[in-house]
Amino acid sequence: MILFNPGQEAVIQAGVHHIKHSSKQVFEFTGGPGTGKTECIHEIVRRSGIPLNRIAPMAFIGQAAIVMRLRGLLNARTIHSWLYECIEEDVLDEHGFPVMDPVFNKPMKRYTFIPRDLNDIDLFIIDEGYTVPRWMKKDIESRGKKIIVCGDRNQLPPVEDEPAYLVNDDVMMLTQVMRQNEWSYIVHLANLVLQGIEPDLGLHGNVLVIEQDDLTPEMIKNSQVIICGTNKTRDFYNDYIRHEILHKTTTLPGVGERVMCRKNNWNIEVDGINLTNGLTGTVARPADVYNFDGKTFNIDFRSDLLGLYFNDITCNYQYFTAKTRQEKEFIKNSRYAIGEKFEYAYAKTTHLCQGSQYYNGIYISEYLHKDIQRQLDFTAATRFINHMIYVVKKRRRYY
Repeated sequence: MILFNPGQEAVIQAGVHHIKHSSKQVFEFTGGPGTGKTECIHEIVRRSGIPLNRIAPMAFIGQAAIVMRLRGLLNARTIHSWLYECIEEDVLDEHGFPVMDPVFNKPMKRYTFIPRDLNDIDLFIIDEGYTVPRWMKKDIESRGKKIIVCGDRNQLPPVEDEPAYLVNDDVMMLTQVMRQNEWSYIVHLANLVLQGIEPDLGLHGNVLVIEQDDLTPEMIKNSQVIICGTNKTRDFYNDYIRHEILHKTTTLPGVGERVMCRKNNWNIEVDGINLTNGLTGTVARPADVYNFDGKTFNIDFRSDLLGLYFNDITCNYQYFTAKTRQEKEFIKNSRYAIGEKFEYAYAKTTHLCQGSQYYNGIYISEYLHKDIQRQLDFTAATRFINHMIYVVKKRRRYY
C-alpha cells in the first residue's frame, strides 16, 4: 500500500471531489519528475469507484499513450483515436466503379472521421497535458465528460500552438519527490537545469556529466538513444552511428534499424495508437523501392515499448533520402508528396522525445535560446529512467 504525502493526498481528494461533486468539467494538476503523478491518478480512479471500462485514458502523442499503458492504464489511446473513428471507403466514379490510383495501381481510398460513440465513458484522463495543443481543447471538452489532466508544465509546449492545459493559476502542484525516487540523480539534475544551474562534471550516482570531447564511440554504441537540441546535431549522429558504428552502407533501412515517423497520419491506427509525429521503433521488414518511379518504399514498422506492428507502411523515398532539412520540410508540407515521412532515429531532438521514456541514453545540451533553454534541458533529462550521460557542449550562462 502506498503512503501518500500531504501534497499527493490533497490532489487525490480534490480529484475525487471533482469527479463526484464538482460542477466544473476539468481538474488539472502538475508535478515534476518523481512526484507521483501516476500514483495519484490510479488512487483517484480507485477512490472514485468508476469502473476501468468507463474511463478513457488518453494523450496527444502516441509515445505518451504507450507509456500510459505501461503504467497500468491498459486502454490508453491517442486523443484523436478516442474521439474519432476513421471510416475507409473506396472512391467511386460516376458509374459506381472504384477509381484506380495511377501510382500504386489499386483502388483509391477516402477517409472520413466521425465522432466515436462514448456513451459508455464517464471520465477522460489526459496525461502529458502540457503537450495538448489549444486547437484540440474544444474537441475534447465538447463531449461533455468529466476530465482530469496531469503533466509537467515545466516541459516544452506544443511546437505549433499554445498548450491547452496546465496554464492557469488554479492548477494544483505536486512538489515533493517520492521516497523511492530520491536516490536518482536524474531527478536532482532535472531540478538543477530548471533553475539554470549547470551540473558539475563527473559521475553523480546514475548520471555522468562530461564535455563533448570526452564522448566516446563506446558510450554512443551502448546508449538507447541520443537526445540533442538541433536537427543538425541529430542528422550528424544518425549518420555517424549508421556509418561509423554500425557500418551500414545502404541508403534505405534494414531490419532492426531505428526509425521514426515525422508527420501525423490519423488514418493509420494500430490498437488505438495512431501513426504520429515522433513515434519511434524499428524496421521489422527490409525496405524495397516499391513502385515503378522509385518515389516510395514499404516497410513493416514495430513501435518501441509495446511492440505494435504497423505493417506495410508506404514511405516517401525522397523525404527519407533528402540531404537538407529545408528539402525535408518542403516535401513534408507538399500535398503531392505521397507516402509517410520517416527518418532514422538513433538520435532525436528534445521536441521529438516528448512523451517518451528511455532506460538509458545520452543528452547533448546545446544552447538554443534563453527563453526555452531550461525547458529543453529539463525535458530531455526527464526522458531517462535508469542512467544517462549529460554532455556539456560548452559552458553557458542563463540570463
